[in-house]
Amino acid sequence: MQTPWGDLGTLDLDDHEQCRTILASDKHQLAEGLVVESVFDQIFDDVPDHLDGAILLDADTAIVNPGGGGEWLAFVWARAQQPGLGRYLRALEKRFRVWLVETDTPLTTFTAREWKNGKLISGSRPLTILMGELSGRQPQPVEVSQSVRDANRQQQSFWGFLSSQHGPELGRKVILPRLFMNWGVQPWFRAVWNLDRILVHGDDVWLLEIKHKYPMQGPPVSFGLNTGELNVITRLGEAGVRCVHAIVVKPVWSKDAGSMYLLNDMRLRARAALIAVDMNAEVTGSMMAGSRGTSAGHTTFSGSGNLSFRVLKAGAFSRLGLLSDPPAALAENIALLVLGTSLPPVEDRWLTGLAGKTPSSDQLWEAEVPAPASVVADASVPPAAAKFTSAAETPEAKMTTSGHATGHTMAWSVSDRHFQFGAGRGHSSLVLPEGEVIELSNVEWAAVADAIRVLVKKGAKKQSPIRPVSQKEKAPATGERWTEAQETRLLRLWNEENATIGELMKTLDRNEGGIVSRLVKLGAVETRDDVRVESRRREQQVNDKEE
Repeated sequence: MQTPWGDLGTLDLDDHEQCRTILASDKHQLAEGLVVESVFDQIFDDVPDHLDGAILLDADTAIVNPGGGGEWLAFVWARAQQPGLGRYLRALEKRFRVWLVETDTPLTTFTAREWKNGKLISGSRPLTILMGELSGRQPQPVEVSQSVRDANRQQQSFWGFLSSQHGPELGRKVILPRLFMNWGVQPWFRAVWNLDRILVHGDDVWLLEIKHKYPMQGPPVSFGLNTGELNVITRLGEAGVRCVHAIVVKPVWSKDAGSMYLLNDMRLRARAALIAVDMNAEVTGSMMAGSRGTSAGHTTFSGSGNLSFRVLKAGAFSRLGLLSDPPAALAENIALLVLGTSLPPVEDRWLTGLAGKTPSSDQLWEAEVPAPASVVADASVPPAAAKFTSAAETPEAKMTTSGHATGHTMAWSVSDRHFQFGAGRGHSSLVLPEGEVIELSNVEWAAVADAIRVLVKKGAKKQSPIRPVSQKEKAPATGERWTEAQETRLLRLWNEENATIGELMKTLDRNEGGIVSRLVKLGAVETRDDVRVESRRREQQVNDKEE
């Protein structure tokens, strides 16, 4: 198997400098996430002690959505033949086409055999050849943006923890799984997810997901989850693989805060909450039907573009404890969650209190400030953008702000419609009355603010009313809300009938931007670029058939 550093068989994975170079090609958040996972594994390793007969599988799973309505794929790299592996594979095959992945000896490549009806049904084949056949395309490696590859944070995570923690096992435990995902699977597909913690307990199979993040401050305090990942969890649930979604909540609510405090700052560690939720059908269903938003580029695999996400209130999570608690106590609480035992729910004030007490934060404050000046619109402003025509017609608004050293929140209401803006160091988010969340970098928000200032200044000079727009002038369906029926029809045309963007525009009477954005928000694809790439591929297929 080829990698940017040479053939897999030529890589010296005992050389930690070689390992560091490989890991440096990923986002610094991945290296920091590996630190969190290593710390959390010390807790999770104790979970079977509290569950009679439970087994932790030594396996990594790559889940692939090939797009175009194709059958989802699961590639399970089992590093050991263990009891419970067959139960896991049998569960997966209910909703995925499954392959068992292995490595050869000496290590030169990954191979795969297909699993179906409870047994292996094919011979062993090189993984890269199989990927080409399944995808029908040449490999297209994804380059990770330099903007999300902070060398200092990568070095801190690698030399400050990963190298010494894993020692001679670093290459096998940490680097080889990254090579499997990044160069064995990802180049052929764009929608790929990794599952790396599988627990088998009796007839039950559980995925344990761990994240290290901070919430949207609220109120209410909420967490976002990538729509694509939510689709994976939903599909796994349909296959009988249940999911515990756990979060280590950062005591400093900023994306600029790394993970090394887990090792070198006992005060911050004592304020890092561990929370979790059983992602059952009720939870996933409510998330898919609830608030949604679009996150900034730093959350994507490559560090560019954006991702759609869904929102889950902090109150839906159970309180497992703090990372300063004894590992055995935290492991016992995870086991209780698996067994269906009710645990204390997370309260907003508990999380905000932990964040407000961090050494890097000021005391939380609240203040009443005047409402922003009214916007006076003129005839040149598009109707969808202009809310009011004069100051006299502007409903009374009241704004409340709160914050700490890492950011602040502003909330305001207009005619009983509630808005909230959360400002962070690098990125900020606007929560609309309907629950939709818009997240942009602060540079992008500054450009929006500049545009609004121009609009206000221009409107103040002219003071002219908005010109009514006739039905003939109104662009068809542009800017109008999508109904549930329209969204269902869009997904059917895209996923089942392989429609192109042009065909969708004609059929649904929508512009290209609206269709592309809606497909991303509905989780049909990960990024806008993916929609356009897939549409071009479909157009080419049609052209090839006609020729």
